[in-house]
Amino acid sequence: MAQMQTLAASTDAVQRLVLAEIAEGVALLDARDPVFALLDINPAGRTLLAHHRPALVGQPWASAFDPADAPALLAILRRVVATGESYTAHAYPCRRAAGRGAVYRDWKCVPVRDDAGAVERLMVIFTDATEQPQRRSGRAAQLEAIIGGMLDGVVILDLCGRVLETNEAGRALLNLTPDSHEPLLGEALAALCPRYADGRIFEAGDLVTAVLAGQTIADEEFVLGEPDGSVDTNKRAVSLSAAPVRDTQGQASGAVILLRDITAQKRADREKDAILSLIAHEVKSPLTAIKGFAQLATRAAQRGATGERITRHLQVVDQQSERLGRLVGELSDVGRIQQGRLQQELVDFDLALLTHTLVEQQRVTLTSHRLRLTIADAPLIVHADPHRIEQVITNLLTNAVKYSPEASDVTVTLARQGDTAHLAVRDAGAGIPRTELPRLFGRFYRAADTAAGHPGGLGLGLFIAREIVTGSGGRLWAESEEGQGSTFHVVLPLTGASLDSGQRRH
Repeated sequence: MAQMQTLAASTDAVQRLVLAEIAEGVALLDARDPVFALLDINPAGRTLLAHHRPALVGQPWASAFDPADAPALLAILRRVVATGESYTAHAYPCRRAAGRGAVYRDWKCVPVRDDAGAVERLMVIFTDATEQPQRRSGRAAQLEAIIGGMLDGVVILDLCGRVLETNEAGRALLNLTPDSHEPLLGEALAALCPRYADGRIFEAGDLVTAVLAGQTIADEEFVLGEPDGSVDTNKRAVSLSAAPVRDTQGQASGAVILLRDITAQKRADREKDAILSLIAHEVKSPLTAIKGFAQLATRAAQRGATGERITRHLQVVDQQSERLGRLVGELSDVGRIQQGRLQQELVDFDLALLTHTLVEQQRVTLTSHRLRLTIADAPLIVHADPHRIEQVITNLLTNAVKYSPEASDVTVTLARQGDTAHLAVRDAGAGIPRTELPRLFGRFYRAADTAAGHPGGLGLGLFIAREIVTGSGGRLWAESEEGQGSTFHVVLPLTGASLDSGQRRH
C-alpha cells in the first residue's frame, strides 16, 4: 500500500513538472464534481488567470472568473462531460475586470476518461487571445473609414435584402436618413422610379433576389425616372454592381452593393459625342470644297481653260485649306490649354501699331462692312506674345463682321486707361442674350444663330482668346444687349516704357 502511495505521489510530481514546462495555461478539473473543482493548474495558467495563490486548487473552476461569465463557462464544461467530445473556442470573452474591456482566451476543453471509459477529468488548455479581436476591431475600423470615405455608395444587405449598413454616399443615392431602420433595398430603389435609358422599368427587387441567390451583377446602369414612366437624361444616372457575401460553408449570408453616380460621366459622353460630330461636320465642309474645286481646276486644265479660271478654283482651294488649318490650330491650342502647355513668347511691342496693321489688312479684303478705327494714344507698349495677341484681335474682328448685318459699321477703339491699354471691338449685330453671356467664353460654345446663315466654326475662338489674354496678365469680357450689338473688351497692362511715355505726354 505504501508502495502504491509512493508511486502515486511520484506520478503527481512528474505531472506537475510536465505541466510547469508547458507555455499554455493548463488546468485539470474534477469532471465528477458539479462545480468542477480545480485539481491542478500550471504556472502559465495561474498567470493567465491572474491568480498566484495555492488556495485556487480545490476551489470551483468558476470562482477564477467574473461571476457574469461563470454560467456560460459551466455550460461548456457540462457539454463536454455529456457528449464526451472536445470543445474549442477562439477568442472567447472570459473575464471582465472593472475598468477594462473583455479579456479573450483561446480555449480547448478535452475529456480525460478512466479505465471504464467514463469522463473522469477535464483538461482545459487556454492561451491569451486578447489581441486577436483588437486586431479584427482595428481592421474593421480601418475598413469602415475606407468605406465611409468612398465617393461610391456601399450598401451591405442581410439575407432578407434589408440594408444593414451603408456609407454616406449610399444614403444620399438612396435618399435614406441615418436613422432609417433597416429598409429593404428593393423598396428603397423602387421609390426612386429607376428606369433603363429606353424607359423600361428597372426591377430592383428582382436584382436583389438574384444577388442573394448567389449571382454577381456588374455595372447595371439605370436612370432615376418619373412615376409616369418618363426618363429625364439630365437626372441622375446610376451604375449598380453587386456580389453575394458567403459564410465559411460557402452559403450566401448577405450581399454587398456598390452604387456609383455616373451622371457626370454620361453627360461628358454626350458632350464628347456632340463635339466629335461637330468637328466631323466642320472638317467635312472645307475638305469637300477643297476636293471639289481641285477637281474643277484639273478638268479646266485638261480642257485647255484659261489660267484665270483655274486660278479662281485654286483660290477657293487655298481659302478652304486656310480654314481647315485654323480648325486644326484651334483644336491643338485647346489641347495645349487643357494640359497647361499653351506657350507664349512674351516680348515688348506696340499694341497700337499691331492693331492699326490688322485693321488695314481686313479693310483690303472686306467689302461688305465698314471698319472704323480710333487710336487715342500711341505708342502703347505691352508685354505679351504679339502673334497670340494678333490671333485674339483677328478673332474679335472676324466675329464682329460675321454677326453684323451687311453695310454696317464695326468700330475698333484703342486708348490708354490708367496703367493699361484698353481695346474695344463693337459690332452692330443682334446682340447676345443676357443668359448666354456667362457661357460665351466656354469651349465649343456657338451662338444660337450660327445655323441661320452665319459661317460655322468649332466655338473655340473666344475660349482660346481669353486664355491668351489671361496668360498675358490681362482681361477679356463682353457687354451686350439684345438688338443693340455687342462690345468685346481687351485690357492689357502697359510696360514701364509705355507708362513713362504717357507721363511725358501729359
